[in-house]
This record gives sequence, C-alpha cells and structure tokens, in this order.
Amino acid sequence: MLGAVASCYTTTFRTLAEYSKFDYTDLQVEVDAVVTKAESGYNLGEVSIHANLIIPRQEEQARAIKLLNKAKGLCLVARALATHQTFEPSVKIAASVAGGSGGVTAACTAGHTESRE
Repeated sequence: MLGAVASCYTTTFRTLAEYSKFDYTDLQVEVDAVVTKAESGYNLGEVSIHANLIIPRQEEQARAIKLLNKAKGLCLVARALATHQTFEPSVKIAASVAGGSGGVTAACTAGHTESRE
C-alpha cells in the first residue's frame, strides 16, 4: 500500500512537471505509516509522505513547492486512503548537494526514487 502511494505521487509529480515545463534533477518520495492492532486484525493509521526534490536553480524553489503540493492533492492513491495523512515537502538546490555520493537511497518503510539526467 505504501509503495503504491509513493509510486502514484512520483508519477503524478512527473506528469505535472512535464506539463508545466519544470526541470528538476531528482525526486525521492518516502512513505511511512503507523499500523495498530484492532479487534479484527490491523488498521493503517497516520500516513506520512516525504517528498524530497532537487532542482537545478534557486529561483525555481517557490514553484517547486507549489508543484509538490499540487501533486499531493492530485495523487489518486493518497486521496483514496481513509486515514490521516501528513505531507512534508523538501526542496534542495543541486549545487548545494553536489558533494554527495551521487546516489539516492530510500531509508524508510516504502519509497520511490526517480533521478533525471
């Protein structure tokens, strides 16, 4: 379920970015949730979506945040979940993260990573 949310969000953002002619370097989406025990099994509790976007230019940061939030509102899988959701968008500039290893690793329950070169 969480992988479906991450994949749907990534696809929705990519579609919006292409339609808006918005360039980005990398998008990493991580989704985690709280699972609780109930009488009839388990319930999916609060879902947290973390969208980490890397863009090439500082001047596009406000537009990036706007597109990240719009993608959250349009993601069909996230909209179908009948549970509380939190959304944490993050935008970084490519020049400020260039010193890293060049790879991106998902480090939570479910995630989806898309690099654009």
